[in-house]
Amino acid sequence: MEGLIEILTREFSKAGYMPKETKDGIIWKYETGVDYWLILEGLLNDDSQFALFDSLKSFFDEYPDAEKNMSVLCVVKGSETDEETIIKIENDVNFFKKYVLKYTDDEFAEIRNLVLEKTISELVMDESIFRSFKDGHNSLLYNIAHKLPFIIMNVQSKDINEVDSFASLSDDMCNLLNWVKEIDVSSNNLLTTIKQKADRYETR
Repeated sequence: MEGLIEILTREFSKAGYMPKETKDGIIWKYETGVDYWLILEGLLNDDSQFALFDSLKSFFDEYPDAEKNMSVLCVVKGSETDEETIIKIENDVNFFKKYVLKYTDDEFAEIRNLVLEKTISELVMDESIFRSFKDGHNSLLYNIAHKLPFIIMNVQSKDINEVDSFASLSDDMCNLLNWVKEIDVSSNNLLTTIKQKADRYETR
């Protein structure tokens, strides 16, 4: 059975990222841009960051634009890592852009079957999933969207003005599409922005 990292790598593949093998794992390179991602299990500290950066020098020689455009997604299972630690890691500007995705077995169990048939970008646009998020369920989907901005960007790239595609949608769904379109993916606190907009959406 697939774990969370396997599901994340599938999302990269579907979003147009190409796998590049390195001794430190697969680096996902966006096929038409300068965006690189490495997924790791566990957290990075100062020493491990330096070691990883040094180990990737040959990759940087082959892809010179990767050195300043590399993001590392640290996937952490369990609830022991506190928010202060996560913020400190993500605000550290040395070596790489860093994102920490923390999850529990219960959170993963909620989405495991959902992600077998749809991409995460499709799921976050599902009206019933969105409403369950408002009720405290499936939050891992939106946490992933928070850490991987290309997921929200893929949703935003859809032309919601296509009458033929959206004429049959409910008013609620049209509101949800507009809600996603308004999200600022450059926000440093994207998940808070999503939740605030969800509150606004609920009152419509």
